[in-house]
Amino acid sequence: MVNLLMRIQRVQFPARQLGGEEWIYQWRLSFLTNTLEKESLGWCRKMIRPGMVAVDVGAHIGYYTRIFSHLVGSSGRVFSFEPSSENFPVLLKNLSNRRHKNVTAFNQAVGAKEMLGTLFVSPGHSNHSLNAGFTESVGQEQVEIVPLDLVLSQQGISQVDFIKVDVEGSEIRVLNGMRGMIAKSPNLHMLVECNPKALRAGGFAPMDLLLLIENLGFEAHFILPDGSLRKNIPDALETFNVLCSPAGSGRFDGV
Repeated sequence: MVNLLMRIQRVQFPARQLGGEEWIYQWRLSFLTNTLEKESLGWCRKMIRPGMVAVDVGAHIGYYTRIFSHLVGSSGRVFSFEPSSENFPVLLKNLSNRRHKNVTAFNQAVGAKEMLGTLFVSPGHSNHSLNAGFTESVGQEQVEIVPLDLVLSQQGISQVDFIKVDVEGSEIRVLNGMRGMIAKSPNLHMLVECNPKALRAGGFAPMDLLLLIENLGFEAHFILPDGSLRKNIPDALETFNVLCSPAGSGRFDGV
């Protein structure tokens, strides 16, 4: 029990947050025991194998990045992107264990082209967005925006096996900036967050994202709260994750 408490305390967390000490403790415990977003995480575990290349876009403080690092093993690689100057140092601390030496982390946002952008900082430690008006903003910071096609090619990566995208409304820009990598990655699977409010703040509709996913050669499967998949857009869900598989692969038929 003492050992567990020590491990919980070692989980790094941003200094600025809206919850109290009990909330932080519960969050750290969930982070440590991998019980956040269990439904989506379960599908990641089924998709990612040793030796693969995985990408975490919108890494926050490293929850998915740590798990991807474990799943791809020493023969695989993970590329992690987090633009927030507040969250990025915390991400690095949570990846400081030598078990995560297969991770390369970037303090950058990901988009359709290389440029500078404004990150609107939310009152808490999450929900920062490149889209003005998505959430109440308590500040702004200039961030570098890079396309995945550019960064991954610079890293010597020719194809990717799995990518998670959670960027509060910039998902369309991220996908447009990795068209080349998608074309070279026939077995690529993706986990993409769809947040209608965040998308609309950026001038997009949820259907714009879903149509782009289809046009890029993927089938969209919506992950329901019980972990099951469906092909129709879920009703009454403000935010949902979309599991994307190559069109025609039949990967999730009958699931």
